[in-house]
Amino acid sequence: MLYVDFFWVWAIGAMFAVAAARQLKEEKDIWINKYFVTLLIFMALDFGGSGLVLLWTNPAWETMQVFWMLEDIPLWFILLWFSCNIILPIISYWLSIKYIKKNKIYNAMVLSIIGYFLFFFILFYGWDGTGYQRFFYDATGTIFNPHWNDRIPWTKGNVLSAPIMGFSWFYSNIAVTLYILGVIFLGPHFYICIKWAVNAIRSDQKLKDKVPSKDIKLPLSIAFGALLTVGLALLMALFAGLIGWIFMLVINDSLAILGIIIGIPLSFVLSYLFILKENKIFHKVFNKFFYL
Repeated sequence: MLYVDFFWVWAIGAMFAVAAARQLKEEKDIWINKYFVTLLIFMALDFGGSGLVLLWTNPAWETMQVFWMLEDIPLWFILLWFSCNIILPIISYWLSIKYIKKNKIYNAMVLSIIGYFLFFFILFYGWDGTGYQRFFYDATGTIFNPHWNDRIPWTKGNVLSAPIMGFSWFYSNIAVTLYILGVIFLGPHFYICIKWAVNAIRSDQKLKDKVPSKDIKLPLSIAFGALLTVGLALLMALFAGLIGWIFMLVINDSLAILGIIIGIPLSFVLSYLFILKENKIFHKVFNKFFYL
């Protein structure tokens, strides 16, 4: 979805930098190296290409049900989205390297967590508390029943009432497209980052007695650590969304904006103080799985 991509690409830029942290510390030029070039190619071709496929095949879903057809989407918004796919990961990559050069690699990882946190928040809560409804609705139907939703535009509550998608969404046209694009996108993403991190750790002379030169445990450890990072951001987003939904249900439905104004800063501050802060639980987990 175009709106969450603004935060997702930020997270990806930071994660690429963290994966190559040891190598980038030794690079004299942070822009002229294979790590930055790989990031640019990946974002322009793989990420950008996947997004364009989704936009072309299902513009309503890709724009979180805001626009119905491609003709409805302002050209400037598409240009802004595609430009930000390149610009935002460059900025997060650059900021991450500034931390990496100061031996504050964990801070660079936090930049990625912030991106994923906002990514999940918009995905679940949106801007009016209906993000999850917009996500779990495919007007084009399912691969078994193309007339399931009969191309009816989404309206508030559509997932909770007729026409109901329910579990059928998981074999809807958009879901099947996501499965295919997920392999095309997430496969290279994980492979590149894990390979960079594994190569760096195994070449670290300080760890030669601790890390085997050939062992599946190290790649699995790094992959598990990356999933924990994304999982933490997911939990933070759910907590922030819960705060917003409480305001909507208990006080007034028109107070959805308070989920953003109060939910986001409160959930991040609490997460930082009790989970993310250095020497807290996630910092220790990060050190354990990334050997940094």
